[in-house]
Amino acid sequence: MSFFVRSWAAAVLILVAVTAAYCQDRPYKRMMGDELTFTGHAGQLDGLSHDAPICIGGFLPDTDNHPAGQAVIKGILLALEQANTAGGYQGRMFEFKRRWAGSPWGAGSKEMIRLVYEDHAMAVISYLAAATHVAQQTALKSYIPVITPVATDTTLTHARVPWIFRLPPDDEIQAKALVGAYLSGVSAAGPPGLITATDADSRVATRELTLEMNRKGIPPKFHHEIDPAGTDLSPLFNMLADQAAENPVNRVFVRLPHHQMQRFIQGLKRYAIPSHLYIPWIPGLDVPQGLRSTGVHCTVIAPLDHSRSGVRFSQFAAAFQNRYKEEPLPCAAYGYDAAQMVIQAVQQAGPGRAGIRQALAQRKKFQGVTGPITWDTGGGNTSGAPDISIYP
Repeated sequence: MSFFVRSWAAAVLILVAVTAAYCQDRPYKRMMGDELTFTGHAGQLDGLSHDAPICIGGFLPDTDNHPAGQAVIKGILLALEQANTAGGYQGRMFEFKRRWAGSPWGAGSKEMIRLVYEDHAMAVISYLAAATHVAQQTALKSYIPVITPVATDTTLTHARVPWIFRLPPDDEIQAKALVGAYLSGVSAAGPPGLITATDADSRVATRELTLEMNRKGIPPKFHHEIDPAGTDLSPLFNMLADQAAENPVNRVFVRLPHHQMQRFIQGLKRYAIPSHLYIPWIPGLDVPQGLRSTGVHCTVIAPLDHSRSGVRFSQFAAAFQNRYKEEPLPCAAYGYDAAQMVIQAVQQAGPGRAGIRQALAQRKKFQGVTGPITWDTGGGNTSGAPDISIYP
């Protein structure tokens, strides 16, 4: 082997060794740790006439059996009214257009597409997990930012789609807080029970609760699942009464849709089953209102701590009460913040979807009425732990 070849081989080996040593400390890519970016076509401004309204879309229900959706809409409309009173965007007004279908995975996907291509929405504020997953699929193809003020499904932002943003604490964060509250308040009690529904939002919350309970060494002593469409809960109460007589478990984690949760709390009193309930945040459920006449003890997750937003929340609550003659649910506050974030992104970047998405992603700390909002690397809000309340 010639001297030249030996020297060249030695140089290559040295270069490889130096590169390996450097890369050992500085990886090229941290798949779950690096901030999400979008490198596709940046698009353009909306292309509408200079006096055309700027549309913010809502993939949300507005019926009495969806109080969370109604609350979010009221929060959005309040934010848009305030923005338009202040002049809108360079004289152009903001408008809200809503689409919905009872089956998000069926007809709902068509309604989401209409929001994008017929209503020309610049951003979409979406509903619970199923609706936001549908919106997520549309966002991947149409490059439209989607914010959810009520969905807590952990997988929404773990999928790391750069167009998705989530405001409330996710199910994993809530499970850790709720199980932590159970452990700090119980010294010698046995394992708790678990009662859940089989709807999409309850299933994800149940998975996170079960994982955390097992992780902390308190696997549920029983787990009863019920149909979210069921209206007769008497078989469940009869089963709980039998269990209470034989082997009492008086501390139970419960995750049901809001309409079933109200009936469940009322039934506990009627069947005289002694229980202390541990309840994650259920959008649309006013827990204090439901407990006033029952005397049932509950430890409840509240998604936001009013002390973190202080004057901002007080001002929002006063404006909301003046506008709607009612106190705002947390869903309304999150809806208001979602709309405000989109409005401010338009003010910063103009009415173009890619620019709005970039402005949203680059906000390091948005001071909202729900408290400071800071994104993790997947678009989830990481600011502050959920509040724990105990009733009565």
